[in-house]
Amino acid sequence: MKISSEVFFEFLDIYEKRPISNNLWGMRSHGMFFLWYLLKQIQPDLVIESGVYRGQSTWMIAQAAPDAKIIAIDPDLTQRFYVSKNATYRTEDFSLLSIEQDFYKTKAAFFDDHQNAYERVMQSTKQNIQHLIFDDNYPPGYDDCAGNPHLTLRDCFEMNQHQEKAAALKKVIKQYCIMPQIIGKTAGFLALGGQVSDIPAIWGSLEEIEPHYRDKMKVFYDDCYCYRWLTYVELQIKVL
Repeated sequence: MKISSEVFFEFLDIYEKRPISNNLWGMRSHGMFFLWYLLKQIQPDLVIESGVYRGQSTWMIAQAAPDAKIIAIDPDLTQRFYVSKNATYRTEDFSLLSIEQDFYKTKAAFFDDHQNAYERVMQSTKQNIQHLIFDDNYPPGYDDCAGNPHLTLRDCFEMNQHQEKAAALKKVIKQYCIMPQIIGKTAGFLALGGQVSDIPAIWGSLEEIEPHYRDKMKVFYDDCYCYRWLTYVELQIKVL
């Protein structure tokens, strides 16, 4: 994946202004960057966020797509620290959402809800949502950091018992891309187990960054342990 250094600096200037400086149990710099970067490219008219938690990702969605309408869903909205004026908040599950199909040309959904990812893809297909972003796409054998194990897309594609689901997903998915680390570590462990060094990275180590940029980019290095295999999915649907 080739992304210019200037794009990372643009993001970091925005990220420094985030409303929650220490987003414990929430998204960190790696996931936030790719959420911002992908939505900035897509520029959707509507973004549906499933899993609000403290509200940091809602804020970042608005930075990436300032003209988009945001529907932010969480069963427990009392945990919010940041409340966005750009968002309409709801507590019903994404599967129960009804979208005005003729009103929005480009629709995106962001899932950080630790639910069955196969079902989320199929529900999105019915809602004619073209662009999906999954924050937690753990490989088989990894425990969900929220203590709520769920079926991931990697489970579907990489485990023999889910071959039927994999076949069904391939019929509706046009593009499937797992985001790499930004700056990797040569050694160390993820918060949910496994070697950090086993995961592809844009820069293999902090030392690969030009010296005068290292201090600014170090946040990506420090957050390596929070990597969650954030994944972009483009569905094969007809744009209305």
